Amino acid sequence: MPFSAPPDVIRACSEVLRTKNASPKDLNSATVLEIVYNVLSGDGDAVVDTATRAVKRSPDFAFGHYALTRMCAGERRRRAAQAGLRHANALSTWLHGNLLARRGMNAAELANAILHSGSGDENDRARILGRAFLRCAERDIDAFVDLVPPDSGVLPALLGLRVSVMLSLNGHMLSKDLEEVKVSSWETSCDKNGIADKTQWPFLPV
Repeated sequence: MPFSAPPDVIRACSEVLRTKNASPKDLNSATVLEIVYNVLSGDGDAVVDTATRAVKRSPDFAFGHYALTRMCAGERRRRAAQAGLRHANALSTWLHGNLLARRGMNAAELANAILHSGSGDENDRARILGRAFLRCAERDIDAFVDLVPPDSGVLPALLGLRVSVMLSLNGHMLSKDLEEVKVSSWETSCDKNGIADKTQWPFLPV
């Protein structure tokens, strides 16, 4: 069978799995391949459309929710990550970790936007809500760091974000060498000062 490009093989495999009597497992496998094909083809709209139809058909199809966290933003990304993590015990380490990372990053982004929109007053609603999202980000990033292997490609970025979240929440109580910062089981191998300096997250101290 001739193929014009390597991703075409993935698409052909997806079509083979979608036989007339395909089982739900086969349909989910075909959907994974279709999503991967669309990602490689750079068709984000097709990824969202395929993943949306898939999770509507199978609400517990975690990979579909993960795909939505990759392509969507804001509240929709948060809802997709939350839905994908509802059956965390059944997820692979890779998928579980990526969903935790996406939910943690999304919570941090929401916190940043909310905090910058507020007045800065201690009782300001934006300040209270922003802190709540920072706590959510802190929890998910810690869970991610505990779960993934040390060679995870996104681990350095998540460690940096974790330090930024800590500084935003407790910066006024920390020493200059950040001795109080705890970044789970990998903290001893983490250059905390270097990570804090390189991070791209301009959080407000709250």
